[in-house]
Amino acid sequence: MDPNPKFKVIICGGGIGGLVCAVQLGKYPNIELEVYESADKFSPVGAGIGVWPRTWGILEMMGLTEDLAKVASNPVTDDEVVAWSLRKSDQLDGFEFGQVRSKGHLQTFHRGDIHHVFVKHLSPNCKIFYSKRIQSYTESSDGVLALSFADGSSATCDVLIGADGLKSSVRASMFERMAHDALNEGRTDDAMKYMDSVSHIWTGSIVYRALVPTDRLKEKGFPVDAEPTQHCGRGLHIVTYPVMNGTLLNVGIFRPQRKLMGTQSALSSPIPADVSEVRTLTDFNKWEPRVQALLDCMDITSKWPVFCINLLSTYASGHTALIGDAAHAMFPHQASGAGQAIEDAHLLACLLGHERTSKHNLGDVLRIYSDMRLPFASEIWDRSEQNSNNFALVDPDADTKLKSIAETVHNRWQWAWDDRYNHLLEVSYGIMQKLA
Repeated sequence: MDPNPKFKVIICGGGIGGLVCAVQLGKYPNIELEVYESADKFSPVGAGIGVWPRTWGILEMMGLTEDLAKVASNPVTDDEVVAWSLRKSDQLDGFEFGQVRSKGHLQTFHRGDIHHVFVKHLSPNCKIFYSKRIQSYTESSDGVLALSFADGSSATCDVLIGADGLKSSVRASMFERMAHDALNEGRTDDAMKYMDSVSHIWTGSIVYRALVPTDRLKEKGFPVDAEPTQHCGRGLHIVTYPVMNGTLLNVGIFRPQRKLMGTQSALSSPIPADVSEVRTLTDFNKWEPRVQALLDCMDITSKWPVFCINLLSTYASGHTALIGDAAHAMFPHQASGAGQAIEDAHLLACLLGHERTSKHNLGDVLRIYSDMRLPFASEIWDRSEQNSNNFALVDPDADTKLKSIAETVHNRWQWAWDDRYNHLLEVSYGIMQKLA
C-alpha cells in the first residue's frame, strides 16, 4: 500500500457487491481500504445466484472468470444458447411454451462457491473487521465520515460505501439526513419522499426454497435440464436451476400476492418450513408429473418473505454511496440482483480509482456513479416486477396468450447479452476527464 494514500474508503457489508467492490478497489494501492462485516465471518446468505453474459464480462475484466468457470453451471461460450425455459406446468400434460435464447449462458452458482472466489481475490492490503454492524454515520463539513457500530466502536473515512443489503443502515442514515436537510429548507414533499426510501417493503410474495440432489430427481423421473426453468401456473410459479456442477437443483416456489405489496408481512426473515406446507399452496395433483416428482424429492425447505425497496432518487449523497440491495433491492424475477450489485461495485470502484479522482472531488465522483447506474438499475427493477406477473399467469386470458408472454419475457432480458457494460464504463470515464 502507498504510505500516503489519497483517501480512505470503508465498505460496510461483505456480500456479493461489497466483496466485488473490495476486490476492484484493492487494485489501487493509493486507496486505503477497510471492509466491515456484520457477521463473525464472511457467510453467503441464500442458495443460488445467476450471472448473465453482461455481468460475466465484468468478472472477466477483473480476472475472476478462470476460477469462476470451475464452479459454473455451464461451459463459457458466446454462441446462442437456451438460457431459460418456460413451461405451462399447472396441468397434467404440461409443455414448454417458450424459451429465452441468449448469446452465452446464464451461469448459475451456489452462492457459497462464488463468494469463495471473491474472498480469494481480496488484496492483502484490504483490512477486514468482523462482527461490526453499522448503526449510523455522520458527515462533517469537510467530508469526513464518522461511523458508529452496534458494539460501541467507531471508525472514520473519506468515502463510505453502503453494501449492507436490503435493511441497510447506511441507506437509512443517508436518507434521514437528506430528509432533515429538506425539511430545514422547507421542501416538505422531498422530505417525505426521502423518508419513503429508508425502509424495505414487502412485495406480497412468499418463496419456499430448497436444494435437491439431482441424482434423486433422476431416479424419480424428473428431467434435470441444464438451463434454468420456470414452471408457470395460475397464481404460483416454480423456478429450478442446477448448481454445484449440476449435483444439486436449486428450487424456488413463489406465491405472489400483489394486492398485499406494501403491507406488513407476517414473516420478517426466513424460517424452516415443512414440505407438507408447500403442498397446501395449490392442488399439485393437477400439475405436470415432473413437478410432482420434484415435490416428492424435497425433504427440507425454508420459507422466505420477498422484500424490495422503493426506487430511489439517488444512490449517493455527500461522500456516501449505496450499492447492491442497499440501492435497489428488487424482485428476483430477472435473475439479476447479484449482477446489478456487481455492476454497481465495479463502476464505483473504477471511478474511485480513476487518476482524476482526489480527496477534493469525491462528492462529484459519487454523483457520476449514481447518475450512470441509477437509470439502468431502476429499469431492471421494473422488468423484474413485470416478470412476476407473467410467470404467475395473472392475466385472466394468459392461457391464450402464452406465445405473446414468452416473447415479452425474452425481450425483457435482451439487455443481459446485447447491451454491454463496457459502453457505460467508457462514458463514465469520459465524464471523469472533465473533473477539475
